[in-house]
This record gives sequence, C-alpha cells and structure tokens, in this order.
Amino acid sequence: MKGSSLQWVLLGVSLGPLVGFPQDSRPVEVLEAETAAHRIGDRGPIYTNLGHEPFAAAFEVVVGPDGKVMSAQTSNGFISDLTPLCKTWRYKPFERNGQPVAARVRESVTILPIRELTEVHVPFPEIHDWNFVANHAYPQRLLRDVFHL
Repeated sequence: MKGSSLQWVLLGVSLGPLVGFPQDSRPVEVLEAETAAHRIGDRGPIYTNLGHEPFAAAFEVVVGPDGKVMSAQTSNGFISDLTPLCKTWRYKPFERNGQPVAARVRESVTILPIRELTEVHVPFPEIHDWNFVANHAYPQRLLRDVFHL
C-alpha cells in the first residue's frame, strides 16, 4: 500500500508541470534582457524636489503570472515608498515550460530634480497674413468652413 502512494506522488510531481499543475509558487529570477522584452510601456524619469542632483532608484519587483506587479521593494534605501508607482507597471506574462509564472525582476527609475521654469515668457507669434496661413498651413476647405473665409 505504501509503495502505491509513493508512486502516485512521484507521478504527480513528474507529470504536474506537463498538465499545468503549479509545482513551485516562488517567483523565477529573470535577467535584464528578458525583462526588457516583456516590459509594456515606458519607465520614464520621475521629477521630484528631493534634491538638486539626478539619481536612480532600484527596485526588486515581483510580477504575477498575469503580468501585473504584485510587490516591489527598493534595494538601495530610497527614502520614499514607490510601490504604488511600480504597481502601475505591466509586463507581458513570463513563461516557463509554456506556463505563465511569477517572476522576480530588477528595475530602476531615474529621479530628476524639478527645475525652475525660466522667467522669460515668449508669446506665440502674431499672425499678420491669414491668407498665407489658409493657403499653406491648413486645408483651405477647413478654414473656409470654420472661419468663414
């Protein structure tokens, strides 16, 4: 009787991945090249008043099998918790053996200081020749219909 139970366990362990049974709930480690290929959208800079010099914030991100961020943790002692920002990121689901899996990826974001706007204001140039604009910049019919020219 004991032998048959062990056989079923071994059969389940060996065939489980083939039929889609989860074997391990730990996220797989993913390298930068694969992460870049799965990234959806931009990871543009963050503008903040935390300093006068640019710097980078590094994160360890756990991505669920659905491609949504499940958790994020800063790895360089960043002052603020940017987990809500990380949870807006999306990825094409990572797969192993044809099955979507949770993945652990490393990301970084550039933090830039907010620069003061210049004091000089340059107004939009005044248009002196509407006929030139009508004939060269926009379809003539649109200007006729909108501006009754």
